[in-house]
Amino acid sequence: MAREVGVSPNAAYRHFAGRADLLATVAEHARGAMGAAMAERLSAVRPDDDALALARARLAAVGRGYVEWAVAEPGLFGVAFGAPPEAAKADGPPGCVGGPDPWSMLQERLAELDAAGGLGARGRDGADTAAWAAVHGLAVLLIGPLAGLGPAEREVALARVLATVGAGLAA
Repeated sequence: MAREVGVSPNAAYRHFAGRADLLATVAEHARGAMGAAMAERLSAVRPDDDALALARARLAAVGRGYVEWAVAEPGLFGVAFGAPPEAAKADGPPGCVGGPDPWSMLQERLAELDAAGGLGARGRDGADTAAWAAVHGLAVLLIGPLAGLGPAEREVALARVLATVGAGLAA
């Protein structure tokens, strides 16, 4: 890539403390780009007089945006969540640049779903981790072992995972 822009392979390191700092910065930008894709999907959800239906649709939209972005940008997805621990910034939790934070977006959607009465007896306890794990796991599969699925098959898998997450949260 360095050659494509006419610089030496080590040029980027002049702007960062080292490889870990470079990876952490790229990861922040990648998470921001993912958040922007999720926000775009979220903005496409049509208003609904039924608060519960709207909350469910909005939660599914952010999950869909997450997976679709990962499939479209597998390299950035890998850096966004696969950077080595030493690449983490020392001054707090992973950040985002250029878009909303995917984790915060999930938290907001779960709060909306909870307020609409869409979470079951367990409420918010563990809902965030379960929902994140489901869409993240599907994204990893779709860019790895299931990369050969066609668009229709990917859509079936995504719809099924999102429906399963929704049903599980409602239980």
